[in-house]
Amino acid sequence: MITGSRQGRSLRIWEPETGTVQHIDLDVAVTCLAAAAAGSGSYFEAVVGHDQGALRLSVTAQR
Repeated sequence: MITGSRQGRSLRIWEPETGTVQHIDLDVAVTCLAAAAAGSGSYFEAVVGHDQGALRLSVTAQR
C-alpha cells in the first residue's frame, strides 16, 4: 500500500506481509498517486503526480 501527503511532502509504503513501513521524503507536494504490480509481484510501479509534474518509482518488496 502506498500513501502520499501533500502537506508533509512525503510517501509511505506499507508492506503488509512484513509490517515494514518505508518513508520517502519529497521536495514536492503530492497531488495524486497510481500504483500497479509488475513482474512476478515482487515489485510495483508507482506514478506520483506532484505540484511540478510527475515521477515514476519502481519499488521492490522487502521479504
